[in-house]
Amino acid sequence: MEDINLDFADYKTILSHKGSILGEVSSCKISDFMNCLDKSIKDSMPKAKGVLINFGIHKDQTLFSINDLISEIHDFLNEDAEIIFATEQISSNDKEIVTYQIIMTGIESPKVKE
Repeated sequence: MEDINLDFADYKTILSHKGSILGEVSSCKISDFMNCLDKSIKDSMPKAKGVLINFGIHKDQTLFSINDLISEIHDFLNEDAEIIFATEQISSNDKEIVTYQIIMTGIESPKVKE
């Protein structure tokens, strides 16, 4: 598997969305990815305008597993949300483990009625 790298322009693009920013850095079994995400991350996904996620996966893992994770994330997001993802190889003895760093931007707070 080859790495898909992030660069400064990717961060600049995602951070250009106005609103709150949320992030999480963690690792878990690939099959448990969506269950492992913090509740505030999952609750904010439909409100995010931009999502940047960097996956670290075992060198023997295929991009198909990452594609499945991206599909799961996409199901939670607003259809207009911008998604940028990257992958990198990690030195793990367990090829079922994924590490991830996720940044969600442009999260608007609900309007308060006056």
